[in-house]
Parts: sequence; structure tokens; C-alpha cells
Amino acid sequence: MRWFNDAMAKGLVMKVGDLVELLVYKHVIGLIVGVQPNVENWTPIFNVLIDGSIHPFVKDMLEVISEAKT
Repeated sequence: MRWFNDAMAKGLVMKVGDLVELLVYKHVIGLIVGVQPNVENWTPIFNVLIDGSIHPFVKDMLEVISEAKT
């Protein structure tokens, strides 16, 4: 998990509270509400709240449009 912490320190990883646009669907915006590990390929799964439902996405499917303040 150290690689994840290092990436977070450099601002390279999306985090809970970030407002994101889904690259797979035009003009769909969601809020990251959770991050979970993906043991198959070591990339985290981001749980995104869209219209009252939570959906899992990988980072390649999302673009941050507004970062959460920490």
C-alpha cells in the first residue's frame, strides 16, 4: 500500500470527495464516495455516486473536474 500513499502525497491519485466526469458517458458527473483495492491488477476501484446510486469505476474511466479540499 506504500505506492498508493506515495502517489497520494504527489497528488497523482483521485480521492474521496473529488467531483469527476465519466469519460465513458458524455456530460455525466459524479462524486467519489469510496476507494477500494483491486487485487487483480493493483489499480484501485473508485465508487462514484451518480443520481443516488453508487457505481464502481477504474481511474481510466474518470476525469477529476474539481478536487476535494483536505
